[in-house]
Amino acid sequence: MLFFKDLVAALRESGDEVLISSRDKDETIQLLESLGLPHVCLSRMGKGLLGMGVELGFRVARMLRVARRFRPDVLVARTGITIALIGRMLGIPSVVFDDTEFAWLQIALSAPLATVVCTGLGYRRRFPGKELRFNAPPHLAYTHPSRFRPRRDVLVAHGIDPDRPYTVLRVKAWRAIHDLGVRGPGDEELDRLVAALKEYGRVIISTERRLPEPLCRHLNPLPTNEVLH
Repeated sequence: MLFFKDLVAALRESGDEVLISSRDKDETIQLLESLGLPHVCLSRMGKGLLGMGVELGFRVARMLRVARRFRPDVLVARTGITIALIGRMLGIPSVVFDDTEFAWLQIALSAPLATVVCTGLGYRRRFPGKELRFNAPPHLAYTHPSRFRPRRDVLVAHGIDPDRPYTVLRVKAWRAIHDLGVRGPGDEELDRLVAALKEYGRVIISTERRLPEPLCRHLNPLPTNEVLH
């Protein structure tokens, strides 16, 4: 949602009406609520390929009802599996931003149906006739200095000294559709990595999955909406 928050604000300021649909996955709901952004939760993330398939069907059905009621002029998403299909069904243009080139299943389900596929620097896959390339990494949408400036006081307020070395370690849950066939590090490997990083300063772990008890003391103390600082 960080990717779209400034766009949402600009559209609303110009008088446009925006409806945000969400999915109960990882920290999405928590982030939306902390940013004060009302949303319609369509589904909760399923487990495994079968669970995600069932969830997709449920999500598409709910999104279809939402789109018919809201009647948008355009549908926009990061991973456009749902909106590309709904857009094709209802004749509404769909714009998809993709930055995960190896997510073949995700791309196969969204790109052929999308009206426009937007890609940034470093993305080599092409979508003839529907591609819009921009000369920047996608994350600059919410980290550019005109949109975001890191604040020392936020770190200090949560017990982090910005003048002392620290490492932020991001641990994924590896449950998304683009993670099929990919496995992350186990607890022992993670423990060895933290032990090595501690030689260089404090280790702060931002995680999507449950950590073993010994590593919990390294958990990120910042709330989700302030983690960029």
